[in-house]
Amino acid sequence: MVLHMELFGWIYGVYCCHAGEHLNKLIKTYEITETNLDMARFQTITHLFRAKQLIFTDSITPKKVTVTCSACGVIGHNKKNKSCILHPSHPVIEFEESDNDI
Repeated sequence: MVLHMELFGWIYGVYCCHAGEHLNKLIKTYEITETNLDMARFQTITHLFRAKQLIFTDSITPKKVTVTCSACGVIGHNKKNKSCILHPSHPVIEFEESDNDI
């Protein structure tokens, strides 16, 4: 993550694991290296984060992805979700033939 920060300027929103710890590390780094430790240092850190969000918008707030089920084709879940009507945990409905079918 540090390499991507140095090369591309990507910050805490790019990776999902341990994002809180990484954000805390970035705040500490900005506090020591980018501010003069005055009373307004956290406003300076917030300004630095906001400036990076304007420059690298897609890496900070990625676009929303819609999930489509590959089994039934409905948007909003995948085929492993139990809300899918074709999930293996749902019982198979069998219809009996009636005598009065035309």
